[in-house]
Amino acid sequence: MEGRRNFNDIVAEPLTRNSSADWFEWVKNYLISRDLWEVTNNSARPDEDDLEGFPKWRRNNAAALHVIRISCGCPNHSHIKGVSKAKDAWDILYETYNNNAPASAPASPPELTEVEELEMSNMLKAIAENNWLAAKAFIDRYPQVLDVDFAKSMGETPLHVAAKFGHLGIVEELVRLVPEEYLEIRDAYWGNTPLAMAASHSELIPVAACLISKNKKPLEIPTDNNAWGDSG
Repeated sequence: MEGRRNFNDIVAEPLTRNSSADWFEWVKNYLISRDLWEVTNNSARPDEDDLEGFPKWRRNNAAALHVIRISCGCPNHSHIKGVSKAKDAWDILYETYNNNAPASAPASPPELTEVEELEMSNMLKAIAENNWLAAKAFIDRYPQVLDVDFAKSMGETPLHVAAKFGHLGIVEELVRLVPEEYLEIRDAYWGNTPLAMAASHSELIPVAACLISKNKKPLEIPTDNNAWGDSG
């Protein structure tokens, strides 16, 4: 049996109360290896008229902030939403997970603006066309689409679209990024989970197998269009 996959290429698990000690060490070591730790650990910011120092700081800050965001896990995105400095994001998460009080509950996922909704429509179109690079660029900008509570308000989640079109590679990428509960979300049209969509097409067995390997609970979730063929 294949061993447990890491959360991403940086950390073995997203940031939780149980994993926090290891998580901060993993991310710090990664940032050090990429010469990004100084911008994360130092509050100094060059003036914008520093034609050499400021562009370098801006690049390194953006890279370090990206590492933190993609590694902390969806439940933590609300803690650092709107934060533009890697050091601030690091300090917020460190304070959240290194005090005696339990981590505060994430705020309700923010709604997308009209422009963002248009971009999300383009993201779903990119998934339908099997263009993971374009879809991932949107997800990196708006990671809330991978939050369970936010995704429940969508007609179809990215995973629904990837499963419907049988794009195994994208399904595998999304399954790696989302929590187990994400696979239990039912779409607004037919009440189908991504697994039900895949199961209704015999040629999509590899997609269904990938979804089941992440979460078997959708096998027990009924669907409105009777994808499992149970006629009673």
